[in-house]
Amino acid sequence: QQLDDCSNIIVGFGQWDAGFPNGYPTLPLDFEKEMLQLFRTLSSNLNSKPRVFLRSMHYHPIGFRIAQCLPEDWRTPFTVDAYNLVLKRAAQKMDLPFIDTNFIISPMWDATSDWCHFENIVGEVEATYILSQVLDGQQQTIVPRSDL
Repeated sequence: QQLDDCSNIIVGFGQWDAGFPNGYPTLPLDFEKEMLQLFRTLSSNLNSKPRVFLRSMHYHPIGFRIAQCLPEDWRTPFTVDAYNLVLKRAAQKMDLPFIDTNFIISPMWDATSDWCHFENIVGEVEATYILSQVLDGQQQTIVPRSDL
């Protein structure tokens, strides 16, 4: 119900489907089915129909779970690339805008303090780019909030 007050929703996913929590990776075709079902559910539960954007998935650093033999984690750049292709295809099928930030994140994917979350300048650049894509072509009115 709170989402009905939004004019734009940006959806981004982590890499857990390829990660160690399940003990196996989600196959790309299964991931696509899950994403399509998620977007259908999201669409059917939004009354005011805010614009929904899908953001590309970030790379994950190659740690011991990924690099060991046999791996316990499959969050490699190759797997994330496959998931991003699935996300892009699912966005097209659902007629959702896809915001690809890989040109920002890919060369800097290991430039984080915790190796996962972009709270530094890389994150700021990505957030600025995402905002520019969301606001592109929109007439924006800034309404000051009285509760701040």
